[in-house]
Amino acid sequence: DMGKQAERDTFWDSYQSASRRNWTNAFQDQSWNDTTFYPKHDIKPVGNAGAMFRYTGITDLEGRLNECGVVLDTSQVTSLNNAFGESIVTKIPTLDIRNCKTEQDTNGMFAGCYSLKSISKIIIDETVPLNTRAFINCIALEDITFEGTIAADTDLHRNTVLS
Repeated sequence: DMGKQAERDTFWDSYQSASRRNWTNAFQDQSWNDTTFYPKHDIKPVGNAGAMFRYTGITDLEGRLNECGVVLDTSQVTSLNNAFGESIVTKIPTLDIRNCKTEQDTNGMFAGCYSLKSISKIIIDETVPLNTRAFINCIALEDITFEGTIAADTDLHRNTVLS
């Protein structure tokens, strides 16, 4: 329906203005879900992106972004504190966390994501102190790839089903 699409375009053009850099809390809440989340433009947060998808009702985030032809580019993010915490997301696309420089920046990143099964890739380097609470209670996580060097011992065993 053209009227519905025009309404959606108007909303997303406003919500995702080309100059938007602050995505803190942007999709935090279950009102963001598989019915409402149809971004038109790439999501490129700069700086703090804490709680960006916390409590979100979106299930397959990676799939929806692909369906919409957009990317989540976190290469300029300095904090993903609770970014996906306590959401029902099952699949997360590649995340570049190389600019997160304190343990607080990755604290609770995926905490309480009981339904999370897959993270395409986490790009990391030895300057990122991955918080021990980043993956707490990710009990369904089966598939994750890391690219780069992880700075310290990171124990995912108690929080995930990874083997």
